[in-house]
Amino acid sequence: CSCTLNPGIYPKGISNNNRKQTWKPGLYCLQGDLKLTGGTSVGNGVMIYMQSGKVDIHSKAEFDLRAELSENVVMDASKNDWKGMLIYMDPVNIQDIKIAINSDSYLLGAIHAIGPSKKEKCTFSGSKNTFLIDSQIICDTIKVVSNSGISITYDGTYGGDTTTILELVQ
Repeated sequence: CSCTLNPGIYPKGISNNNRKQTWKPGLYCLQGDLKLTGGTSVGNGVMIYMQSGKVDIHSKAEFDLRAELSENVVMDASKNDWKGMLIYMDPVNIQDIKIAINSDSYLLGAIHAIGPSKKEKCTFSGSKNTFLIDSQIICDTIKVVSNSGISITYDGTYGGDTTTILELVQ
Protein backbone atom coordinates (compact mmCIF):
# COMPACT_ATOMS: atom_id res chain seq x y z
CA CYS A 1 0.00 0.00 0.00
CA SER A 2 1.36 3.43 -0.84
CA CYS A 3 0.08 6.96 -0.37
CA THR A 4 1.05 10.51 -1.26
CA LEU A 5 0.87 13.32 1.30
CA ASN A 6 0.18 16.89 0.27
CA PRO A 7 1.32 20.00 2.14
CA GLY A 8 -1.30 21.43 4.49
CA ILE A 9 -2.75 21.23 7.98
CA TYR A 10 -2.98 17.81 9.65
CA PRO A 11 -5.18 18.14 12.79
CA LYS A 12 -4.48 14.52 13.85
CA GLY A 13 -0.83 14.50 12.80
CA ILE A 14 0.81 12.06 10.40
CA SER A 15 1.66 8.41 10.98
CA ASN A 16 3.14 5.57 8.99
CA ASN A 17 3.49 2.04 10.27
CA ASN A 18 3.69 -0.20 7.21
CA ARG A 19 3.40 1.55 3.86
CA LYS A 20 5.30 3.61 1.32
CA GLN A 21 4.62 7.25 2.01
CA THR A 22 5.65 10.01 -0.41
CA TRP A 23 5.63 13.59 0.86
CA LYS A 24 5.14 16.26 -1.81
CA PRO A 25 7.26 19.42 -1.40
CA GLY A 26 5.85 22.12 0.88
CA LEU A 27 4.83 23.08 4.41
CA TYR A 28 3.18 20.49 6.68
CA CYS A 29 1.49 21.89 9.81
CA LEU A 30 0.89 19.10 12.35
CA GLN A 31 -1.51 19.59 15.25
CA GLY A 32 -0.90 16.02 16.41
CA ASP A 33 1.99 13.57 16.52
CA LEU A 34 4.43 12.73 13.74
CA LYS A 35 4.76 8.98 14.28
CA LEU A 36 6.78 6.86 11.87
CA THR A 37 6.99 3.32 13.26
CA GLY A 38 7.53 1.35 10.06
CA GLY A 39 7.25 1.52 6.31
CA THR A 40 9.07 4.04 4.14
CA SER A 41 8.64 7.82 4.19
CA VAL A 42 10.31 9.88 1.45
CA GLY A 43 10.10 13.62 0.86
CA ASN A 44 12.24 16.28 -0.75
CA GLY A 45 11.59 19.98 -0.19
CA VAL A 46 9.47 19.50 2.94
CA MET A 47 9.14 21.51 6.14
CA ILE A 48 7.33 20.03 9.14
CA TYR A 49 5.89 22.54 11.61
CA MET A 50 4.94 20.86 14.89
CA GLN A 51 2.25 23.18 16.25
CA SER A 52 1.41 20.51 18.83
CA GLY A 53 2.23 16.84 19.28
CA LYS A 54 5.50 14.96 19.44
CA VAL A 55 7.94 13.56 16.90
CA ASP A 56 8.41 9.81 17.34
CA ILE A 57 10.43 8.11 14.61
CA HIS A 58 11.39 4.45 15.20
CA SER A 59 14.40 2.62 13.80
CA LYS A 60 12.05 0.17 12.01
CA ALA A 61 10.92 3.03 9.78
CA GLU A 62 12.99 3.87 6.72
CA PHE A 63 12.95 7.54 5.83
CA ASP A 64 14.64 10.07 3.60
CA LEU A 65 13.31 13.50 4.49
CA ARG A 66 14.98 16.60 3.08
CA ALA A 67 14.29 20.29 3.59
CA GLU A 68 13.93 22.74 0.71
CA LEU A 69 17.28 24.44 0.17
CA SER A 70 16.18 27.14 -2.28
CA GLU A 71 14.93 30.53 -1.15
CA ASN A 72 11.28 31.63 -1.41
CA VAL A 73 9.91 28.13 -2.08
CA VAL A 74 8.54 27.03 1.31
CA MET A 75 6.80 30.10 2.73
CA ASP A 76 4.14 30.46 5.41
CA ALA A 77 1.11 32.81 5.25
CA SER A 78 3.23 35.64 6.74
CA LYS A 79 5.76 35.21 3.92
CA ASN A 80 8.48 33.82 6.23
CA ASP A 81 10.99 31.78 4.24
CA TRP A 82 11.63 28.32 5.77
CA LYS A 83 14.59 27.49 3.53
CA GLY A 84 16.69 24.72 5.10
CA MET A 85 14.27 23.97 7.98
CA LEU A 86 13.14 20.34 8.20
CA ILE A 87 11.40 20.17 11.59
CA TYR A 88 10.34 23.23 13.59
CA MET A 89 8.63 22.67 16.94
CA ASP A 90 6.52 25.61 18.12
CA PRO A 91 8.16 27.13 21.24
CA VAL A 92 4.96 26.57 23.28
CA ASN A 93 4.79 22.88 22.31
CA ILE A 94 5.79 20.93 25.45
CA GLN A 95 6.29 17.63 23.61
CA ASP A 96 9.65 16.19 22.56
CA ILE A 97 11.47 14.78 19.56
CA LYS A 98 12.69 11.15 19.53
CA ILE A 99 14.44 9.90 16.42
CA ALA A 100 15.92 6.40 16.12
CA ILE A 101 17.83 6.21 12.86
CA ASN A 102 18.83 3.06 10.99
CA SER A 103 21.52 2.89 8.34
CA ASP A 104 18.92 3.17 5.54
CA SER A 105 17.60 6.52 6.76
CA TYR A 106 18.64 10.12 6.19
CA LEU A 107 17.66 13.60 7.37
CA LEU A 108 18.69 16.85 5.70
CA GLY A 109 17.73 20.21 7.18
CA ALA A 110 17.57 22.00 10.49
CA ILE A 111 15.74 20.56 13.49
CA HIS A 112 14.62 23.32 15.85
CA ALA A 113 13.00 22.55 19.22
CA ILE A 114 13.41 25.29 21.81
CA GLY A 115 10.84 25.46 24.59
CA PRO A 116 9.51 23.80 27.72
CA SER A 117 9.98 20.08 28.32
CA LYS A 118 9.89 17.79 31.35
CA LYS A 119 12.88 15.80 30.06
CA GLU A 120 15.31 15.85 27.13
CA LYS A 121 13.74 17.85 24.31
CA CYS A 122 15.59 15.93 21.56
CA THR A 123 16.74 12.30 21.75
CA PHE A 124 18.66 10.57 18.95
CA SER A 125 19.52 6.89 18.83
CA GLY A 126 20.51 4.39 16.21
CA SER A 127 22.10 1.12 15.30
CA LYS A 128 25.72 0.26 16.03
CA ASN A 129 26.66 2.10 12.85
CA THR A 130 27.10 5.81 12.73
CA PHE A 131 24.02 7.58 11.47
CA LEU A 132 24.08 10.73 9.41
CA ILE A 133 22.18 13.94 9.84
CA ASP A 134 22.99 16.81 7.47
CA SER A 135 21.54 19.42 9.72
CA GLN A 136 21.69 21.96 12.45
CA ILE A 137 20.14 20.63 15.64
CA ILE A 138 18.87 23.41 17.85
CA CYS A 139 17.33 22.00 21.04
CA ASP A 140 17.25 22.94 24.71
CA THR A 141 18.67 19.50 25.55
CA ILE A 142 20.02 16.82 23.21
CA LYS A 143 20.56 13.21 24.25
CA VAL A 144 22.34 10.58 22.14
CA VAL A 145 21.70 7.02 23.34
CA SER A 146 22.73 3.45 22.40
CA ASN A 147 26.04 2.34 20.91
CA SER A 148 25.48 4.55 17.94
CA GLY A 149 27.70 7.23 16.58
CA ILE A 150 26.26 10.46 15.33
CA SER A 151 27.71 12.44 12.47
CA ILE A 152 26.28 15.93 12.15
CA THR A 153 27.46 17.83 9.10
CA TYR A 154 27.05 21.57 9.68
CA ASP A 155 26.09 23.78 6.75
CA GLY A 156 24.84 27.30 7.41
CA THR A 157 22.33 27.03 4.57
CA TYR A 158 20.28 24.54 6.60
CA GLY A 159 17.94 26.62 8.71
CA GLY A 160 19.41 30.09 8.55
CA ASP A 161 22.57 31.81 9.61
CA THR A 162 23.22 30.58 13.15
CA THR A 163 26.54 30.53 14.95
CA THR A 164 27.78 27.00 15.62
CA ILE A 165 27.95 26.26 19.35
CA LEU A 166 28.32 22.79 20.82
CA GLU A 167 28.23 22.26 24.54
CA LEU A 168 28.36 18.73 25.95
CA VAL A 169 27.16 18.08 29.47
CA GLN A 170 27.54 14.74 31.20
